[in-house]
Amino acid sequence: MVERSGMFCPAVNRQFNGTDMLRMFLCAVLLCRGLMLCGQLSDSARIHKIDEISVTERKADKNMRSGMPVQSLEHETLKDMNVLQLSDAVKHFAGVVVKDFGGVGGMKTVSVRGMGAAHTAVGYDGILVSDVQSGTVDIGRFSLDNVKLITLNNGQSEDIFQPARLFSSASVLNIQHLDPEFVGNRPFSAGVILKTGSFDFWNPSLCLNYKLNDMISMSFSGEYLQTDGDYPFRSDFEGKDSLYYRQNSDVRSFRVEPAIYADFREKGKMYAKAYYFQSERGLPGAIIPYLYVSHQRLWDKNLFIQTQYKNDFSPRLSFQFNGKYFWSYQHYFNPDFPVAKIAEDGNTYYQQEYYCSAAALYKVFPGLSFSLSTDGFINQLNTDTVGFVCPTRYSWLTSLAGKYVTDRFTVTGSLSASAVNDEVKVGVAGDDYRKITPALSFSIKPFAEEKFRMRAFYKEIFRMPTFNDVYYTQVGNRNIKPESTTQYNLGLTWVKSFGGLFSDLNISVDGYYNRVKNKIVAYPVGDLFFWRILNRGLVDIKGMDVTVESKLVFNSRLAMDVSANYTYQKVLDKTDPNGKTYNNGLPYTPEHSGAASARIVFPWFVLGYNLLFSGERYSGDQNAKENLMPGYVDQSISVRKDFIFHDIHAFLQLEVLNVGNVRYSVVNAYPMQGRSFRVAVSGKF
Repeated sequence: MVERSGMFCPAVNRQFNGTDMLRMFLCAVLLCRGLMLCGQLSDSARIHKIDEISVTERKADKNMRSGMPVQSLEHETLKDMNVLQLSDAVKHFAGVVVKDFGGVGGMKTVSVRGMGAAHTAVGYDGILVSDVQSGTVDIGRFSLDNVKLITLNNGQSEDIFQPARLFSSASVLNIQHLDPEFVGNRPFSAGVILKTGSFDFWNPSLCLNYKLNDMISMSFSGEYLQTDGDYPFRSDFEGKDSLYYRQNSDVRSFRVEPAIYADFREKGKMYAKAYYFQSERGLPGAIIPYLYVSHQRLWDKNLFIQTQYKNDFSPRLSFQFNGKYFWSYQHYFNPDFPVAKIAEDGNTYYQQEYYCSAAALYKVFPGLSFSLSTDGFINQLNTDTVGFVCPTRYSWLTSLAGKYVTDRFTVTGSLSASAVNDEVKVGVAGDDYRKITPALSFSIKPFAEEKFRMRAFYKEIFRMPTFNDVYYTQVGNRNIKPESTTQYNLGLTWVKSFGGLFSDLNISVDGYYNRVKNKIVAYPVGDLFFWRILNRGLVDIKGMDVTVESKLVFNSRLAMDVSANYTYQKVLDKTDPNGKTYNNGLPYTPEHSGAASARIVFPWFVLGYNLLFSGERYSGDQNAKENLMPGYVDQSISVRKDFIFHDIHAFLQLEVLNVGNVRYSVVNAYPMQGRSFRVAVSGKF
């Protein structure tokens, strides 16, 4: 048995229990109460009801007017898209590659425009979800049951009133949840959803809302998910096409999320929420002849508590504060791959983050505004691996941004300053870094009467190596260099309302060029949990995204929403003209990819259709024939029927996933599911 070092950071190795979680959430509740008392508010309630269709139209126009490309999916659209997790929905955005290791519990990371998952920030109600250990977020663990809007911003959001951290990423994927909703004067509402399907899949979820008074409401949501994941796949292990079943692909997970919302009217708004996620899952191994059985296990616990407060002090001056505490526990066990410095019963990893942010927005005059935001955060990582260095990283980000908007012209610019210092308990720490990165975008409407716009943006990005990149015991590379990226984009957008059959038509075309110096690349090395880290000296990324959205109205009882996107991109290694991989495409970056969806609203039911396609791509460093993976097309359909029983709104939905039973893999040797079925029943009251 390998001896454990016992060198734990005092605050990191502590097990979190339910009492700790309750105490921290009560602190957030008390903070809400204290701010409410300081507000000296009146008792009058002001209720504003906004028509849902008009909000959608305004949002679409705003997206097309942005100088940086924006894609979004709304709650009603998500219900009919055969999507279970955030990763399923994100696949329908142009320029996105989701690395999916198969099954509900397989790891899922998102890369936008070929720059790697670490360049995509994931926001949860406006506050970043972080993982300084790996630099990537497993987006497969986020449910869509209570999601109001998913937005993907290339470059950054046009909203300059945001934390500095969201200015420092190449793209931002934000999840916005539904606020508590109440009918009439009822102070209580609830929703229940039960999903079940193939491979012993069960996913019940619950959402409860309670209105304390006209200013404060509370919500609680939770869900449980399980699946055996033993789906069939075909392989020619013995020189013939044989049927096998995926093994060690089971998942058991649950999530709880209490939150409190306060509207202080003229004194501002705030929310505080706690999020706890726990899972146990098998990690299915690569499909290798006679060695395709895996016994790896992974236990995860994730907790964060976050709060946001916004206030308009005057018509010109606004302020916001964001705070967050994050804690993560991860235990990994692999009896199939014994390695030195790995304990017999596996290893445990602890991660913590303390984060706070303040931002101010000043409106000089209508159309011209400036913002200043500053973020500070501390990250810690510890493990029971012998000799681990126990790093702590101190980061400080500051962003100054400005925006000028008229009916025909929009320009946005920002400067972001980053300062990062590392400390370690044992050994030598990585280098400290300082960097200033600019961004500039504009959108112009050349013709007064036409909703036709030209847009462009330029942005520089500075990305620090993660703790795994530098310090991981088995694979960390102390010589790894920070990654610098320059982004260019030039595009056209057109919005048209015809009336008649084609009521709305939105089209966007964007060409882009990204240049990445010292690109940090991670590859699995015979094991899902261990990776090889190295720098690609120079990577060129050239591509084009095309998106089309339209609404067709046949008559008062029949309508259809359709959308499609196509991506062309070349991601080439330009490091060494004499190297074997020069001008070779990076692994898992298809040259052609895209998606399409349709939602037909009949008088009696709603029919949904989704299509995903990917062209050929390579699974290895060299673009050799043996590394070539074939393209695939994955299609799904759904039928939903809505019911109303007194005050209960319910629906029944039937889904057929991968209708064509297509055999394909997103990651080489990790087969995806074939045809499967899912049923969902929901009730809200």
